[in-house]
Amino acid sequence: MAVQSGTYQALVPCKQGDIFYFTLDTKLDTATRSSLNIQEFNDAGGFISNNYITLNATGDWEQRVRRHKIVDALCTRFAVNIQPAANSNVDSSFIGKSLFSNFRISTKLNNN
Repeated sequence: MAVQSGTYQALVPCKQGDIFYFTLDTKLDTATRSSLNIQEFNDAGGFISNNYITLNATGDWEQRVRRHKIVDALCTRFAVNIQPAANSNVDSSFIGKSLFSNFRISTKLNNN
């Protein structure tokens, strides 16, 4: 079975101005690209926006730290989708395998 993305287990509560850091170890296998897709939602669960964050993974295991700031005043929660073979919604038909490990979300930058 192939997947286009894997969703983090829960919606993350947030408010305008919050900054989140995403830390993960990643490695390309057969894919040529990978990314995080941050989907923002309002109080009623209505979709606000997609934000793709390129991971720039290589064929070696490397830690990646990416940052996302909530800018929309209506955003109260977001979902994180790990995309093993895409950098945007235009790439949704691409296939390939990427490896991910040690995924973390934090409001503080901490490389430990």
